[in-house]
Amino acid sequence: MSATSEVQQPRKFAALRNKDCRPYLFGAALAMMADNIEHVITYWVLWEKFHSPALSGFQVISHWVPFLLFSVYFGSLADRFDCRRVIQAAQLLFASVSVAWGVLFLTGTLQVWHACVLLVLHGLAGSLWGPGSS
Repeated sequence: MSATSEVQQPRKFAALRNKDCRPYLFGAALAMMADNIEHVITYWVLWEKFHSPALSGFQVISHWVPFLLFSVYFGSLADRFDCRRVIQAAQLLFASVSVAWGVLFLTGTLQVWHACVLLVLHGLAGSLWGPGSS
């Protein structure tokens, strides 16, 4: 092989050198971390308050069933509309659910039906966020 026909090695972590990609990657990582932290906190608080195995099962089901039922539809939304807006809508829903959890936890007024509604909304937010972020 001559010096002029050297094969260039791909740059490692090239996406992090893109000025538009860095904020997205770090923002998405923060959002995923916040989502996982919310799962841990809410699951723990709901168990401590209600000691309900049925509610524990519903937590998992309400998280994944919206992905199963609505991923194709939410994917079509991500195709038709600006993905940034779809992600922002999902993050707004996530934030609203988090604020509602906080208010209900701090005031001590949390009931099982509140938890069920918020868990379903959280699952819907996750399934809306997924296709837009891909």
